[in-house]
Amino acid sequence: YQGPAHRAVVTLDLGEWGDDHPVHRQVDGLIGALDSLWTTRHERLMRIFLANTRARRHEYLGRLHGDVSRFERAWADLTRDRDHWDHLLEDFARGELRRSDTDRARIENQLTDVAFSRFLIEGSIPESWARVMSEIHSKSLLVVSAESVGSTDAFRCEFNDGRTSFVGGNPFDAISVLKRDLMVPSDQRRSEINVLFEADRITPTRQLEYPWFHWFELLARTAREGDRPFRFPATDEERKLIWDFVLNRSQGIGTLIALRSHRLLSEFGVESKTPVEPERGGPLFDLYHDLRARPEELFMRAPY
Repeated sequence: YQGPAHRAVVTLDLGEWGDDHPVHRQVDGLIGALDSLWTTRHERLMRIFLANTRARRHEYLGRLHGDVSRFERAWADLTRDRDHWDHLLEDFARGELRRSDTDRARIENQLTDVAFSRFLIEGSIPESWARVMSEIHSKSLLVVSAESVGSTDAFRCEFNDGRTSFVGGNPFDAISVLKRDLMVPSDQRRSEINVLFEADRITPTRQLEYPWFHWFELLARTAREGDRPFRFPATDEERKLIWDFVLNRSQGIGTLIALRSHRLLSEFGVESKTPVEPERGGPLFDLYHDLRARPEELFMRAPY
């Protein structure tokens, strides 16, 4: 089960998103076979891995085509075993199998991605989805502190009244926290999120790893759409600390995500080289030019 799930992830990264691709058909077949059997704990865990992979495929296709039914299918895949996440992911996978890369927060982050993708298209999410979002309490949330916490710092926030705050933590968790708050009215957001929009200046503290750039883009675009003042990083050096990875070292679907970053920089008046297109003749090449043909929709249609 893990082999097909891993191959499906690699296949998605190469731009092969069609349901009829042999690798994806195998994943669908394995899920169907498991659903027809009485399953052990290990098989139920493997179904979660397979379904999470399929959910990512549905989300990518839903974003690309504006197809809400794909988000509904992704949501169904991710939430099928929600009542058993603690037992299967925390107790069994992490506790007994010692899988440090598997936990409840990781699947909740993916669930948040799906909900936010639907939110971008429809401007809201179903009440039942919103209830699930409100019940998420990740162990590693966005860290906003008045004092530097060292190597985990990512951004320094400066305010007109002289205050300084530092943002850090796990970037994937930070993105999910921000996405969940952006799906609710501003007066219902957590205070540490709202205060970010009051900052006079937000700058990176170091060379940032993937995907901190996406967190910053979400913040910048939300401020721009809400007509809030937002000072973009002023120097090439500061911008390189945020976007060097995605703009200069991306591979696979990272080349598609780079188009979105390039578009945001352009919207803020920053000139940057157009991301290098993938090799001609492959699915990534076709996706790259499909997305580039409608630049005004990049934020909604690009994956992730």
